Amino acid sequence: MLGWIKRRPWTAAAAAVVLIAASWTGNLLYRGTQLLEEPYFFTQDQLVHPGTNQLYIPYLENRRERNSVLFVQWNERPDAAIVLQETMGFRYQRQLTAYASWEMDQEAYEQLKEPQPITLTVHYRNGTIKQVQAGTLRKREESVLGIKGKGGGSDNGSVNGAAACDCTLERIEVVPAELGDSIRLKPYGFGAKSLQPPVALTKGETIRIDWSFAPDGGNSLRGAHYYEMGLELTFRTEDGRIIREREPLAFPNLAIDENDLTALVKQLRKGSEPHPAMNGGSSR
Repeated sequence: MLGWIKRRPWTAAAAAVVLIAASWTGNLLYRGTQLLEEPYFFTQDQLVHPGTNQLYIPYLENRRERNSVLFVQWNERPDAAIVLQETMGFRYQRQLTAYASWEMDQEAYEQLKEPQPITLTVHYRNGTIKQVQAGTLRKREESVLGIKGKGGGSDNGSVNGAAACDCTLERIEVVPAELGDSIRLKPYGFGAKSLQPPVALTKGETIRIDWSFAPDGGNSLRGAHYYEMGLELTFRTEDGRIIREREPLAFPNLAIDENDLTALVKQLRKGSEPHPAMNGGSSR
C-alpha cells in the first residue's frame, strides 16, 4: 500500500480529498436533519394569584438561527414587558424563555375568566410577525394538598405536601393522560412508607410523590407536552365532595430533557405536529 502511494502520489491525494469531502457532506446532511424549520414555542397552564406574578414561556430555536426571534409582545397584557432569556444551549438548538413580571390586584384576580388564553405576537428578524397561542392563565385556588416543596431536574423530581383537612386521596394520575406510560410515579406517606390510593389522610399528614421518566431514550409527545405535564390528584372530603387538583411537574424556567428534545425535533421535521394546539397561529 505504501509503495502504491509513493508511485501515485496525486491519485492518493485526490482520494483523500474525496473522502474528506464525503465526510463533510455527510456531516452537513446529518446536521440538516437535526434542525427546526422555525422557532418553536411550548404551551402551558400558568397559575396566578393576587400580587406579583411571573410569566415564563419556553421556546426553541436553532443555534446560529438567521431568522431568530427579535422580540415578543403579550397581547392580553401589553403593559407587561417581555424579556428574552437564554436557558440552555444544546448541540443544534438553544432554549430561551420569554419572561415577564406583572401585578394582579384582588379585583382583577376575582374577575379573571378561566382559562384566559396567552397569545403572543412574535416578531422575527426577517420582519415576519406571527401570532402564537402559548397557553392559558388559571387561578391558584386554595387546595386540599398544601404543597410544601418541589424539586428535581429535567427527567425526575418530587412533590411534597400536607393534607389541609381530613380526606381520602382517591387517585394520582399523570396529565395529559397520553403521557401516563412515559412517567413513573412512586408515592410515599408518613415515615417514607409506600402509599397506594385510595388512602385516608388526616389534617397535616404529609405525602411525597417521586416521579421519573421511563428509560425510553426520548419521547416526542412528552417533549411537546413538556411544560404541561403534571399530576392530577383526586380527593374526597369528609362531607362527600370530590376535588381534583393539578400540580405541574416541570419548572417553566427549566431546560427540556435533551433526549425528548431530539425526539421532538425529528417528529417536527417529519411534518407531524405532536401537539396540534401548540403553535397554531397566523403570520403577516
